[in-house]
Amino acid sequence: MRITVLEHPRLISSDRANDIANAPLSACLQSGYAAAYLQSLGFATDIVEGYLENLSYPEILAILDKQRPSILAVHLVYHWRSNSDLYNFLILLKEQGFCEHIVAF
Repeated sequence: MRITVLEHPRLISSDRANDIANAPLSACLQSGYAAAYLQSLGFATDIVEGYLENLSYPEILAILDKQRPSILAVHLVYHWRSNSDLYNFLILLKEQGFCEHIVAF
């Protein structure tokens, strides 16, 4: 079983920039911790870093098309409001069969 951990693309808004700066260090390490733990259990695990690598949703889709994970785990720690781009992307993934399950953490 292949599991992909996704750091989705997100915008930094001026009203939330201080929240990011003041987030605990553990918040930004959660994806790496989750992927490492899953690997220790024997799962084939990848991290797609859409935020730091400045990936677009079409670029992420191309990566997921190659990986075809059974589970996509989406990190939502810095997610404060409705994000139709992300939600529409996740709906597309399910409708097109890019992954069996999508989970949020």
